[in-house]
Amino acid sequence: ADPLSKAEVSASESRFAPAASSSPPASRPKAPNMADERKEGTVMGVGGVIEVVKKKFGCDAGTRLRVVGEKGNLWQCEGGIAIVKFQKDGWRWALRADIAEAQEQQQREQQEARKRRREMAAEGAQQSGVSLSGDGQSNPEREARLRAIRIMQE
Repeated sequence: ADPLSKAEVSASESRFAPAASSSPPASRPKAPNMADERKEGTVMGVGGVIEVVKKKFGCDAGTRLRVVGEKGNLWQCEGGIAIVKFQKDGWRWALRADIAEAQEQQQREQQEARKRRREMAAEGAQQSGVSLSGDGQSNPEREARLRAIRIMQE
């Protein structure tokens, strides 16, 4: 008889937690839902929205969480996630005004880029039109075709 077999205790008689199983424990969702991406707040505090900018606090970067409470140096967010107030390098406030301003800035940059492309295309068309015509005069057919191309690019 094996002396260890007498020392073993059945799982039903054990006073300790069962051994860890091979399946991973249930964890918080890491990927933000589509509804989370559009969250934005109007206040910096309870009721506001925090955007996690680094993979921290058990969340991926870009996750937005609504603040439901404040306790000491922590912001308590939905889903039981706590954000340390003083670790500002890992999160920022997602304010509606800031988001609108960023969208306007992005639109302005896109318009400027389109304008620059149009100007470069016009310069290129003028240079190619002058260099292709042997006598320095521009061809009316070529001008009409280039004008049509510019209109399609806009």
